Amino acid sequence: MAAGATLITFDKVWKSYGQGEAKVHALAGVDLAIRRGEFVAIMGPSGSGKSTAMNIIGCLDTPTAGTYSFMGLDAGRLDRNRRAMLRNLYVGFVFQG
Repeated sequence: MAAGATLITFDKVWKSYGQGEAKVHALAGVDLAIRRGEFVAIMGPSGSGKSTAMNIIGCLDTPTAGTYSFMGLDAGRLDRNRRAMLRNLYVGFVFQG
């Protein structure tokens, strides 16, 4: 992948939990593009969807609607095993306590 090429893309990504009256939208139509070599901070108040977005980026979860692309691959539509393979090969996590 060339330097500056788009690495991560959210196109109108939604993530909803629950049903009916209890339905909560953790992400509501989020658009995002991160290019190779960029440093990005995801910031916001508690409950704004930061962890949900990071779980989708890290292939731990999938969007309810919209498209999550990683290196041009529609990662949001991969099954659990293929997301695990993608995570194993390309994604690193740093945990903070």
